[in-house]
Amino acid sequence: MTFSWKTARDIMRADSNVSTEYQRLEQFVSLVFLRIYNALEEEWADEADSEGRDYTPALPDEYQWDAWALPDAAGKALTGEELVLHLNALYRHCATMSVVGLEPRQKIVRRVFEGLTQHMRDGYQLRQLIDLVNSLNYHDARQRHLFGQMYEEMLRIMQSSKETGEYYTPRAVTQFIVEQLNPRLGERFGDFACGTGGFLTAAIDHLHRAGVSTKKEVEQLQQAIVGCELKSIPYLLCATNLLVHGIDNPTLTAGTAFSKNINDYDDCERVDVIGMNPPYGGMTTATELTNFPENVRTSETAVLFLAYICKRLREGGRAGVIIPDGFLFGSDGASVEVKKLLLQHMNLHTIVRLPSSVFAPYTSITTNILFFDNRTAPGAPAGFRTKDVWVYRLDMPEGYKHFSKTKPILPEHMQPLKEWWLDRRELTDPTDDPARLTYKARRFTAAEIAESGYNLDLCKYPKEEEIILTPDELLADYHERRTALDAEISRRLSSVGRLISGDDIESCPPEILNPWKDLGALTENLPDKLRKSVLQEAIHGRLVPNTLQPGELTARELLNDILSARQKTENETKGKKAKKLTLNKVDEEPWELPEGWCWCRLGDIANINGGFAFKSTDYKKEGYRVIRISDFNEQGFVNKSIVRYDYEEKLAPYLLQQNDILMCMTGGTVGKTYYVTNINEPMLVNQRVATIRAIGLSSDYVNFFIKSPYIAQIIEDCKNSTNDNISMGDILGFHFPLPPLSIQHEIVSKIEEIFAVLDSF
Repeated sequence: MTFSWKTARDIMRADSNVSTEYQRLEQFVSLVFLRIYNALEEEWADEADSEGRDYTPALPDEYQWDAWALPDAAGKALTGEELVLHLNALYRHCATMSVVGLEPRQKIVRRVFEGLTQHMRDGYQLRQLIDLVNSLNYHDARQRHLFGQMYEEMLRIMQSSKETGEYYTPRAVTQFIVEQLNPRLGERFGDFACGTGGFLTAAIDHLHRAGVSTKKEVEQLQQAIVGCELKSIPYLLCATNLLVHGIDNPTLTAGTAFSKNINDYDDCERVDVIGMNPPYGGMTTATELTNFPENVRTSETAVLFLAYICKRLREGGRAGVIIPDGFLFGSDGASVEVKKLLLQHMNLHTIVRLPSSVFAPYTSITTNILFFDNRTAPGAPAGFRTKDVWVYRLDMPEGYKHFSKTKPILPEHMQPLKEWWLDRRELTDPTDDPARLTYKARRFTAAEIAESGYNLDLCKYPKEEEIILTPDELLADYHERRTALDAEISRRLSSVGRLISGDDIESCPPEILNPWKDLGALTENLPDKLRKSVLQEAIHGRLVPNTLQPGELTARELLNDILSARQKTENETKGKKAKKLTLNKVDEEPWELPEGWCWCRLGDIANINGGFAFKSTDYKKEGYRVIRISDFNEQGFVNKSIVRYDYEEKLAPYLLQQNDILMCMTGGTVGKTYYVTNINEPMLVNQRVATIRAIGLSSDYVNFFIKSPYIAQIIEDCKNSTNDNISMGDILGFHFPLPPLSIQHEIVSKIEEIFAVLDSF
């Protein structure tokens, strides 16, 4: 049996008690942890034997891996209900075991299992899963590398399902941050919302590259990592990841980082280096907020973590932290106070702005990297430890419009930033108008930033990218921007009021925005952005519960039925000349779909026609109306310059039908669509207008899919490579996320309900 995550998922899907990706990850990785821990104990026992001392395993004999996971001397393996009961008892023992007398590195077993559950109830499927895990030879370096690859795939699946709320920080970004922080042996590297351990393992790899050979250096490496994670599944993944990376007894805390007053940390609890991507949004309890000074208390955890990091960073220490855009322009009290903290009590020396699609497809929140030290920069003005802040904007690499699951950001894409880092200089954007000069990289003094009201929204992208946030993210972003604009409007109205009353006030700082205009645009654009966000959620399978009706066909079964129906039609219409139809191959899956869905191509579930090549010289005043590119828009048919054509039998395939979707294939309006819900007269479709006609599924769902930002981006990419054209091959090949039929109808109903409310705005 091949050791792979895909094989493991297929086995667990056969157990009705394991119904979510979250449960599958917990089940599989907990077994992998036990397998790896068993291999480590074998190594520790050999080490003790060579040193002439005894070694006592952490688990009693009956719970040792060999006792239940491997066949006995007679070749009989524990299976069925007996295996399930034994595993249940094992998990309970691990979660409650006494740690008295255990070596420090053995205590991780209890820490890991305290929050875990053994989900499987089918003992025969469980036996297959254990046999799969047995195929992992942890002592083989190649197998360890295999686990590393499979591990990253598990993370991506976990994050795309959004069941844990975790995001996978691309390796290119973690590597860059760790390289610039340059942790060294003898220092402690911390991540206090470590998730699955991406920054921690990047630091370990960096230290190994620098050289770890002597016994002292090995001991320093074992003490180098400090982590904290609140949620049990990421904690399990992180602990397993660290074991794979050779950290036997990681300083890894299960729980919240905010359990202690941030002013109570002494020097022995501080660390030398911090690399983090803290969680965004409001996940902090009222009790945890009391551990922060009143002036920085906020519902935004990313802002709280910045204040926390400043307290956990040792004097002379350094940090690289990923932070959302909202913090840069945020003018609420907590955001401003933390920005003051970074400039006045830290040395905030560099801000790197990242493209919005760096975290695609898991989130489109635009992020930045803040680099700061706990020291005073030479030449810093009075009242500040920061002298200058360099801001660098990382642009998309040539040939890319955006990053995606199949085209992620890579280490080589960071190369221009690495070169600039070593040779810092101001970089301007190309312009024909010197008066509108903008910067890709620029140095700002601490005094300049303070005068601007601590606005760090600098070196912006010259053209705002289309960012499709989830509805929750979009509304949170709206409220944050609205709060900032309201605060700025209030500040300016206050200045006007003071002038009216006769006060002599100092001149206002340089204006950085028009708050009334920006507030109007923010509100006006919200409904359209929400529509796009809802469509994006719908085709990712996150808009409605994905519960199949009893006896309902899965998407794969539905797809096979559609193929059978198409084949029957082919046979009936073409007789002996009928060709055997097959499903189009789907090599890459753009994102992970829910249980019961499947990927196919649009050409598999729709008849798609490119229109007939009518000659304009043959148009008539009477006859069937001809629909050309200019004869429709998103709202319906355009009744200007109507042309007609005499109907002939050969034109039957080009007759428009109810619920057809029209799409423009060329010109400045390429990608324009119209969903035909009402036909008052016979119509024929001209060439370069594609007709998309769903087969055996909801035409409304197909229409919403065609209108989604995902398809808009594909069409935009096609335009760039084919001179504002899309071909029939492009449309036929669109990846299509197919849900079961009842879920299609639920999605359509939910979208229509939401859109009706948005239409009333």
